[in-house]
Amino acid sequence: MNIVRLEVEEGFLNGLDLSFQPGLNVLIGSRGTGKSSIIELIGWVLGLSSFSKQFEARRRKHVSAILGSGRVSATLQVKDASFTVQRAASDEVPRVSREFGFEEPLVLSQNEIELLGLQASGRLRLIDGFRSDSTTASEISLLAELGSLTSQIASVAAELVEVEVEANDLESVTSALDDARAEQATFDESLADLAQEQLRLAELSQELAEGAGFGETLKSWLEATRSWAERIDLAIQTIPVPPHAPAVAERAAHVAEQLSEARSVLEHARVLAASAHGAIESLISETAQRSISAEDESRQLRRILEGASEGAGAAARRVAELEARIVRMERMRERVAELNDHRRSLVNARDAQLELLEETRSKRIQARSEVVSGLNEEFGPTIRFRLDALGNVSEYVARITESLRGSGVHYNTLAPQLAADLSPAELIRLAERFEVVGLAAATGLAADRSARIIAALNEGGLEGIATTRIDDLVDMSLLDETEYKSSSDMSTGQRCTAVLPVLLRHDDRLVVIDQPEDNLDNAYIVDTVVKGMSTRRLGSQLICATHNANIPVLAEAAQIIQMGSDGRRGFVARQGRLSEPQIVNAIVDLMEGGREAFARRSQFYGGEDG
Repeated sequence: MNIVRLEVEEGFLNGLDLSFQPGLNVLIGSRGTGKSSIIELIGWVLGLSSFSKQFEARRRKHVSAILGSGRVSATLQVKDASFTVQRAASDEVPRVSREFGFEEPLVLSQNEIELLGLQASGRLRLIDGFRSDSTTASEISLLAELGSLTSQIASVAAELVEVEVEANDLESVTSALDDARAEQATFDESLADLAQEQLRLAELSQELAEGAGFGETLKSWLEATRSWAERIDLAIQTIPVPPHAPAVAERAAHVAEQLSEARSVLEHARVLAASAHGAIESLISETAQRSISAEDESRQLRRILEGASEGAGAAARRVAELEARIVRMERMRERVAELNDHRRSLVNARDAQLELLEETRSKRIQARSEVVSGLNEEFGPTIRFRLDALGNVSEYVARITESLRGSGVHYNTLAPQLAADLSPAELIRLAERFEVVGLAAATGLAADRSARIIAALNEGGLEGIATTRIDDLVDMSLLDETEYKSSSDMSTGQRCTAVLPVLLRHDDRLVVIDQPEDNLDNAYIVDTVVKGMSTRRLGSQLICATHNANIPVLAEAAQIIQMGSDGRRGFVARQGRLSEPQIVNAIVDLMEGGREAFARRSQFYGGEDG
């Protein structure tokens, strides 16, 4: 993709109408004429995010100051198609005339160039610019699904504990019922005259017991229906929203329609779920009303029987209570089996996702390893990259710390140890299964500490750990005489020395740089920066704002743009090729080392200076 034209309406650069050529375009001029502003406006109109939140806020502030209420427009050429992109300072996203696709340009200020080498995320970004795989998006999607499945597993496990507590007491309750029935039989012998009432009371007791069991079944069904409805609501809320960019919306209209249809299906399901929920509530109410009627009649009969024998009535109540409890406990045992099956299915689904995640991460590591090998071959031994696969566990440590906080364990020391000894998947499995011995064996911790950690992890929740993204680390070193310096130990100039050649190697995309010569000496600019610019693929566009004459002169710029200013407005003073006398004069008069740069060029071409 190339920028053909850049136009500005209103603000400091009002009336600016710049044309750009394939190859190297160099912006020159005194300070305060708008060179850096043009760089920022290019990044803004293309909708590119800055390297960090700090730079993003700075770019927004700068653009707002330059444009005011105006706007910037860019005419772009992608292969044989051209289109226009426009954006005002108040626009959240650019406005495009048609849909398009291209490799994302690199638009960087000098400070951002340094950060590419200084920060771990910057070095990864530098490496990932050469990747063609899509594993990052796949990994994010897999992690979201893992978080959902882990949350569901925890919910089912919590319900399972409650149900098992009640279901496991069936044997003792059955024994108590046998005793109660034997006691009741003793009283029944003395109630021969009230046999008919006793028979009816027994029928009512059986009816109440069955009603109680039926009611518990309905309540479980109601809860399951409510939970299902909540998941439908969550699914509706999390339907991906089509991007606001008109170009994407037009091209992916069928996707948006499919998502809309999916929403309609889910909303219809939600209506049906609500209807089912109401129907079950009605059944529960009806069952409860029948039980109230049966209880009222039972109460009257018990009064009669208690009049004859208080002990017989008490025995009858005890038998009825125990019979109802047994029916409920038998239902709980069935529920335990259901929950265990559901939990197993969820665990199997999550295990499958974990395998996919591992495969995706392996592909990501392989892709980055190939990039690192290629860069080392091209830029070694001066610049050297090293990939530490899955070496960035800072987010993982933070998630463990979050789960352990408030538990009384020393999470500041335990979180890094757990992250070093166990992967998220291994830690989650041990915690969910309460495998104290397994955790102790894997970490070397005492059994009592392992038990406290597992309890704290389950109490704090495992969803955050399941969704942790463990990234790779890339180290960049520069050969300083006989020793390599890591990026963290380099000076600002050395860091830029290491980053710029790699950045310029991106000749498959538009590169826009503001003052790459800052913090660099002329020898390096000539030997490396100019060389990097000169060896880019033919037609690959590079836009650069600079004060150093070596860059436009020795890199054989396709076009020089001299900016001027009257203090209130920045404008194009001259624009042309390096061979034009007015451009040569501008370079000699305005730029650092202008005459020396032409002298070097003259020597290189055997006395010809253009």
